[in-house]
Amino acid sequence: MKKLGYIIAGICVLFTCFIIYRIVRANPDTEIPRQQNGEAVNNIPFDMSLYLKKIPGKDADYQFLTAVYLGSCDLSNAAIFREQLNAMDSLTGDERFNRRTLSEVLTTGLAMRDKDRWSVYAPDSLLLLLQRIEPFQYYAAMDARNRVFYHAVYSYWMNFIAGKLTAFSEEKPSRKYDFKFQYLLSRCKEQSFTTSVKVSSWEKFIENLINSNWGHLLNATWNQASGWLKTGMTIFLFIFAYGVFQIFQQTLRHLKPGK
Repeated sequence: MKKLGYIIAGICVLFTCFIIYRIVRANPDTEIPRQQNGEAVNNIPFDMSLYLKKIPGKDADYQFLTAVYLGSCDLSNAAIFREQLNAMDSLTGDERFNRRTLSEVLTTGLAMRDKDRWSVYAPDSLLLLLQRIEPFQYYAAMDARNRVFYHAVYSYWMNFIAGKLTAFSEEKPSRKYDFKFQYLLSRCKEQSFTTSVKVSSWEKFIENLINSNWGHLLNATWNQASGWLKTGMTIFLFIFAYGVFQIFQQTLRHLKPGK
């Protein structure tokens, strides 16, 4: 009986060590991601007016946007696009066409250009993308004339990030525990861009354990558990309680005089 008590106590200690290990692994980095500067940003804005001068009047089809412009543009300066749209409007006057054309270049065009970058899990690149597109939502609120344009670009890339998080988590589920991944995921949820990142019952258990949501943890675990799981949990609690009792009993025996 004495040996059985030690065995049960050892099992309890191992289980506790396992939980601590998962907690440590779940938060390898606890700092809020800072502004990323690892990728090149064009310091010289693209001179839209200069290239528009080469296009004959109303016959503009903007083929240069998928050639010269797409090869040098990025999303680092949301303000510059208002000036570029004004330059395009001065050529044709078709504002709706101009905004649709430029938004397509800055969304599907850029995504296709940089497809190799997005094919591998690189959270810093996704953070940089998030930081670059966030100003677009503010310009959408302030610039009534270009509201649809800014909102279209912002929504596209937020959905893009959400989709990538889903794909990368399916490729390797453990990425969901990465702090940068969790930060990106929380920003998507905050802005109402849904993802399909799946969380298993065990992962929910670990998450609630890390956040010390004891009431929710016990309530959700018990209510969502099957009959077999409830039976197993009950047996485990009895075994755990018995192990603690044995440790307490052995400790008292060693503390008695003459032992």
